[in-house]
Amino acid sequence: MSVLTVRATESDNLLIEELKKKYDISVATKALLYAAQKCLALEKEVAELKQERQQLKQKVADYRSASLDILSGLSQITKLTS
Repeated sequence: MSVLTVRATESDNLLIEELKKKYDISVATKALLYAAQKCLALEKEVAELKQERQQLKQKVADYRSASLDILSGLSQITKLTS
């Protein structure tokens, strides 16, 4: 077990109190540690969502390209049959 000392400003104390209330945690240190854990988990989730978004953007671009190819092919067929 280690000792953690935090020298907090008044605004820091208000933030800590807000965390304690939000997450129903009675001890300031535990609230800070919980917030740190939550922050890391959210950063990981954001990174995964960004990667997924990029993959979806690529799929949309591929679908657009494929639909343009189809339209071009239909145009060629129309020209041949006219």
